[in-house]
Amino acid sequence: MTNYSAKLTGSQCAAMIQVIGGARKRKHLLREILNAVFYLLKTGCRRRMLPCSFPEQQPAY
Repeated sequence: MTNYSAKLTGSQCAAMIQVIGGARKRKHLLREILNAVFYLLKTGCRRRMLPCSFPEQQPAY
């Protein structure tokens, strides 16, 4: 994955997974989904304009 300014650090991701709960089986890594959501929030772009290095639009929704 490309290094974006909205990318979570390891400790930030671990804290978010504790809050959300990581027990559910997912098609995409929760860290990738969270990075996509924070990228959308930081840049203000639309889901369909996410760079290809993120999961497709639906998990970020």
